[in-house]
Amino acid sequence: MQKIISITLSFIILISLISLTIVINFNIMINSKTINKIASNINYLDLINIKMKENELKETYDSLYLSLQQGGISKETIEEVYKQDFFQKITAKIIDVESNYLLTGKNLKTYTITDLNQIIEEDIQKMSKLSEEEKQTIITILHHSSSKILTIENIIRSNINNISSNKLKIIHYLLSSKFKVILLCLIIISILLQLMINKEKLLPYIFIPTIICSILELFISIFTPHILFSNISNKFLQTILFPYLQYFLTNLLFISLILLGISVIYLMANESIVIKEKNKIKPKLKGKKLADI
Repeated sequence: MQKIISITLSFIILISLISLTIVINFNIMINSKTINKIASNINYLDLINIKMKENELKETYDSLYLSLQQGGISKETIEEVYKQDFFQKITAKIIDVESNYLLTGKNLKTYTITDLNQIIEEDIQKMSKLSEEEKQTIITILHHSSSKILTIENIIRSNINNISSNKLKIIHYLLSSKFKVILLCLIIISILLQLMINKEKLLPYIFIPTIICSILELFISIFTPHILFSNISNKFLQTILFPYLQYFLTNLLFISLILLGISVIYLMANESIVIKEKNKIKPKLKGKKLADI
């Protein structure tokens, strides 16, 4: 009975630890600073050249490039426009607003047409190689395209709203602070109960589930991209999401390696202590047997 309870508590530690590390990593990933940092590393011009069947999201995104092209702006100048902060800022804002809405239920403030036009003007004015006339032409074209950027956000929001409300509530709860506290309490309570039940053999019942957790998270880090992207047919969406998934999996891999390292060290130290204790007991037993003879 004692062993069954101990194994059950170890299983609770395992599940709670896996859930807690994954939830914490999701919360880190959807932080505004993290989203901005990752968004700055995406090449937005490459998103135009993805060969795929047209869909509403990509068609709207491509229309921004086409509007500049049709406005008589040279290819070299368009490339310079795409290297400015404008696309990084709007992409980061859209991902920040919509990921928080999807994962936590928060309605963050999005850009308005006025905000977008202001960002456009600030960024284009920084392009020192262009004449004032060229700058004004680009600003005018992008001003006319500002509504298309909001259309991109509306497309994503409508897709999120197509998910059933019950599923969204479950997602919001799993990423809430309340759920993290529950998981942490489960881990602490399970460890305390293990301490009461298994005073001498405590470490294996705690660190074996930790090692299993680490190994499972290693597998998640390695195989998730293939599994996830094989189920996402939208290559445009894949390209945008991949840097964020990579960041999440890198953090998960790092945490799993730390947990694995700590667990192995503790188990090795525990085994070393057990061996030393056995070696101390053996001479005493031999001495006792000789005394009895």
